[in-house]
Amino acid sequence: MIALVGVVVVVSKGGDLALWVSMVTAVVGTYVVPHLFGVLRRKLLQQRRQARTSAEAQARLRERARIAREMHDSLGHDLALIAVRAAGLELAPGLAPAQVRAAGELRLAAADATERLRQIIGLLREDSDAAPLAPVGEDVPELVRRAADSGMRISLDLAPGPVPGLAAAVVQEGLTNAAKHAPGAAVTVSVAPHLVRVRNGPPRSRPTARTGGLGLAGLRERVRLAGGTLTAGPSGDGFELTVTLPREGRRIPARREGSGRPGREARSMTQPAPSTGHRPRRSVSLTDPAPGIGRRTAAIVAVAAMLPYLTIKILWLTGSSLGVGDPGLMNDPAMIGLNAMTFGMDAVGLLLALAFTARWGMRLPAPLVLLPLWVGTGLLSVIVVTAPIIVAAAGTAAFSGGPIEPWVYMMVYAGFLTQGIGLMTAFALYARDRWPAAFTTPVGLPYPSLTRPLQAVLAWGALPVAVVLGGARLVRAFEGPAAGAAQSGLKGLLAIAGAVALVVIVRGRGRGPFRRPLAAVWLGSGSLFGWGLYAMIVRSVGGPLAAGAGGPADLVELFGMLTGLVMGICGAFLLMERSGVSDVQPAQEPLEGEDREHDRRTADHGHR
Repeated sequence: MIALVGVVVVVSKGGDLALWVSMVTAVVGTYVVPHLFGVLRRKLLQQRRQARTSAEAQARLRERARIAREMHDSLGHDLALIAVRAAGLELAPGLAPAQVRAAGELRLAAADATERLRQIIGLLREDSDAAPLAPVGEDVPELVRRAADSGMRISLDLAPGPVPGLAAAVVQEGLTNAAKHAPGAAVTVSVAPHLVRVRNGPPRSRPTARTGGLGLAGLRERVRLAGGTLTAGPSGDGFELTVTLPREGRRIPARREGSGRPGREARSMTQPAPSTGHRPRRSVSLTDPAPGIGRRTAAIVAVAAMLPYLTIKILWLTGSSLGVGDPGLMNDPAMIGLNAMTFGMDAVGLLLALAFTARWGMRLPAPLVLLPLWVGTGLLSVIVVTAPIIVAAAGTAAFSGGPIEPWVYMMVYAGFLTQGIGLMTAFALYARDRWPAAFTTPVGLPYPSLTRPLQAVLAWGALPVAVVLGGARLVRAFEGPAAGAAQSGLKGLLAIAGAVALVVIVRGRGRGPFRRPLAAVWLGSGSLFGWGLYAMIVRSVGGPLAAGAGGPADLVELFGMLTGLVMGICGAFLLMERSGVSDVQPAQEPLEGEDREHDRRTADHGHR
């Protein structure tokens, strides 16, 4: 608003519009942009703190669930054996009536304690947490011996061969259930390399425990994760628990609730902890996968296309007049500055293209990749589309009549066309590998956001301005020559499409893929800002390239630059909140020992 009022005042007073444009650009770059990025940084830090606090709370819940499972496996089994001993005392001959009553009270007390333990476990247990895969601390013969010492009538049939890793857990659960629900019954335990069976006969006294515990549910999950099957139910006049395990040791990975990653327990089956007990170093081959052949090929093509342009810029900067009709043109201070600027821009593009071909490119800070690519693709996308149209419509005559020879234009624009296609393709493949969420999630994906009101204000505020600017460019497309008409028309369409797509993704409604409106916002805002910034720089420094500029055209470029900047900042807020918070994890989860640190993965789906 201030810029618009200032333009009206300057024009009405007959002032220098170029000076006002330069002042507005300097103010925006010096004060407004740093302030907005400071706001973004504070919001993101606050959101990351909240995400870290939430992750720590989830870690505490997981630890409570782990404690609950251990209590059920160990204390529940011990209480069941106490009840077995008490039942045996009740039936022992030669005891006084008072002693028989005491034994009965002990059996009832043990059953009540088991029931209270089940209720407590129900409060501590987290249903979404996967069952543990580690076996219990005792082996099968020791479990059977302890049950026999407690008075249980039990027999063991142990077949030759390796004992399954889950055999002890299955036997412990079967003996616990037999002690609670069939006191005094005879129990048979059969263990083979791929089969574990626990069967009990009819109870000799009335069961005191209630059904509905969590033991079989947890055991069923363990067996499922190991790739086996569990069956449990009445068998004749008793009850039978049978577990069959696969011969190939196939395991099914558990998945966390709402996550596409294997769960912690499932990974521990196939990724044993290091023998040293320390956290292993990150492997570059795992965290930074090698670029695919498509990305490398596109980047190499882009680099090859940049070399002629960089070569002629070096020649011009060193005093050569190759391809220039006026030898003194390249000695103009304004041309020297513009040549140095465009050489630097293309050199940055070359370095990024090389980064796309190597693993270390995945570790570059996100702003160093995204900001120059945002501006670069905004500039190149227009050239990629319009250059063939201009050449097809007018041929080399479109580049004649100026101080630079036509073959130079043909070489430069052919290079821009090739490097634009190669660089944008390599960047798309790079972004897909580094930030897959932007390519696989829908527009309506819910995510926590502290800046959504600000995003809405920026998006809706940029929409009418972008529509006006796009309309102005479309009008110019029907009035100017063919060369300028193609560029103006495409810039206008990109501006309108980008602003509309920005509103769509900020509202977050729709089932379509997020990548489609994101691409429109990326190209639309980048085109507005990149071409507007280039025009403002040319207008500010003066020189031969600024001849004929001024008036409404400068206003369109100025407000295009400012609108593109606003759209880019809004998109930065959205992208960093959408893809950078879901994977935030605490540095070390509470109550988690070092022996479990090996299975944590780093948070690399979002903006690094």
